[in-house]
Amino acid sequence: MTMPKLVMIGPGDAVSGLRALGVEVKATNDPRVAAATLRDLGESTDYAVIFVAEELAGGLGPELAKLRHRTLPVVLVVPTTGTAKGQGLARLRHMVEQAVGADILFKGEGK
Repeated sequence: MTMPKLVMIGPGDAVSGLRALGVEVKATNDPRVAAATLRDLGESTDYAVIFVAEELAGGLGPELAKLRHRTLPVVLVVPTTGTAKGQGLARLRHMVEQAVGADILFKGEGK
């Protein structure tokens, strides 16, 4: 049995360092390429977690929505250096509220 993989989709300069941590990197600045990559990765059974750079997530709504209700892979939108718009944090807050029934991470801060 092979280990499930972690993969990051985002701009090369922001994500390339993750290779040293064993994360597979799909480097792109183009939202269309990111959307196609996300579709392909979502159809694969090789990946447990797909990280998506926040600056690309805005153009990936339909693809993110399709994967949101699946158990695997887990898709997380994460901020990269200097690009935080709050989408990743808002999604994390929502996921925790759904799982636990309360905002235990932020307790109403930053809404």
